[in-house]
Amino acid sequence: MKTGLFLPTLVSLGPYAAGAVQALLQDGGLTFDVIGASSGGVITGAFAATGQIDQLVEIWRSWENRDIMAVDWRALLRGGIFWAPSLMTNEPEHRTGLDPYISDAKLLPGVRFRFHVSNLSAGTEEILEYPGAEMPLLTAVHTAVAVPVLFPIVTYQGVQLADGAILNGCPLAQLMLDTDIERLYVVGVAPQLPLYKPGRNAPGILRTALEWNQYSETTAAIAQAHTPNTLSHTWQADRQAITQIIRECVADKALQVELLCQVERIYGESGFPWQRPSVEIIPILPSEQLDGLFGDFQPARSRALLDRGREDALRALHNQQS
Repeated sequence: MKTGLFLPTLVSLGPYAAGAVQALLQDGGLTFDVIGASSGGVITGAFAATGQIDQLVEIWRSWENRDIMAVDWRALLRGGIFWAPSLMTNEPEHRTGLDPYISDAKLLPGVRFRFHVSNLSAGTEEILEYPGAEMPLLTAVHTAVAVPVLFPIVTYQGVQLADGAILNGCPLAQLMLDTDIERLYVVGVAPQLPLYKPGRNAPGILRTALEWNQYSETTAAIAQAHTPNTLSHTWQADRQAITQIIRECVADKALQVELLCQVERIYGESGFPWQRPSVEIIPILPSEQLDGLFGDFQPARSRALLDRGREDALRALHNQQS
């Protein structure tokens, strides 16, 4: 069975996904034929696709704010707030957590790693798949986490590129359409229950709105991903019904063979995109809101998120086996 992993936008809760993926790989003994990701999920996906998830877990155990981002005072002072290319820089993240580890040469054999970026020059979504994409993997990962205004965007071959979530928050259905996976694990951070800390003032309400803006992309994508499964099932059922009718109602064997060949040809030429079996979707999501603010990365909190992700992944594996 071909198995896939998808990692949607993780906001500031990346350790949760890292812990979950480590459990799937080590405790579950899984291997992934396809790994897909969006935005911050690309970091976890890159470490999984290069066989270095243990290194990412160790990085999260000690990563602090200063290891991930910093205010780009030089750019702000040189250009003024409104003319600076970004308010902050994520160069520390590149230096401490990406550049020493991620490269095309480290990709695991047989693994397809795909994610998207936003082409700001053309206003289009670009799908990158490794191995095979022209852009170096490290550059592409830098691009996937380049949130405009907050961090500098990436210019590659004269084209401005940035975080793919700008144009498509969760390209889950596209992953199912473009690959031949049969089972897909979706590791996200959208809570399954209502928020336990609702906003009570303007900053709190803004935080809640921004969080649900991110969370809803994952929950909506999972819900929408079941639509292709339903279409595929209906398509296959209709095709089998037509075939069965011909075999039961057409006594002339030569005519029967001719009609069955015509059915095969018509279905083959129809261009229907879901001519494939359904994909089993296994979501791994926290039951309730996880504690963590963007820009407030603390080792103790990250270690708690790692443990929580691991626990939820193990629970999903147990439920699957039972």
